[in-house]
Amino acid sequence: MLRGHQTWEFENKPVILSTGTVGGPFEAKGKLADDFDLLHDDLWLQQDSYEKAQKVLVEESISRAIEKAELRNQDI
Repeated sequence: MLRGHQTWEFENKPVILSTGTVGGPFEAKGKLADDFDLLHDDLWLQQDSYEKAQKVLVEESISRAIEKAELRNQDI
């Protein structure tokens, strides 16, 4: 339920069921590389802009989180 102009109050508190972590070549070279679900060699991911590549990274991380929670897109 919307309270005021910016605040949402949920009847059931949201919970984190799983996470999905995706990174690029910089993360792959870092100390936390083993903690990522998926790492890419190409920061641009064969996209024609950095913003489009970022969109792919976000979509992949969401897909991984849904998969790890053993859910389907329609369950969200």
